[in-house]
Amino acid sequence: MTVNAKKLNNMLGKSPVSRQALSKRLGVSDRALRVLVNELRKQGVAVCSCSNGRGYWIGNAEDRRITIAEYRHRAYEMLKIANALEGNLEGQIEMGEICGAKTVYAK
Repeated sequence: MTVNAKKLNNMLGKSPVSRQALSKRLGVSDRALRVLVNELRKQGVAVCSCSNGRGYWIGNAEDRRITIAEYRHRAYEMLKIANALEGNLEGQIEMGEICGAKTVYAK
């Protein structure tokens, strides 16, 4: 776990703290904060958030269930888009042709 991730973990409690406040306190960008949050989550820290933008906090069991449900919903929506795009591949230009390198994607 990085030093900033440890600092973030220590800043989080039972009440939501906005991304803006956390970013400012850590001295990192909003994007860097989201990376740190994901780092903590991958370590099993119960960092919760809501799509309503309340902020981040260490959640109880119900909070974790809600956060997990939101993640699964987002993943499902992404999978539906990927499947729709995959169904329209024939005759499409490949990314490698645009970027100048051949890109191979595993199925």
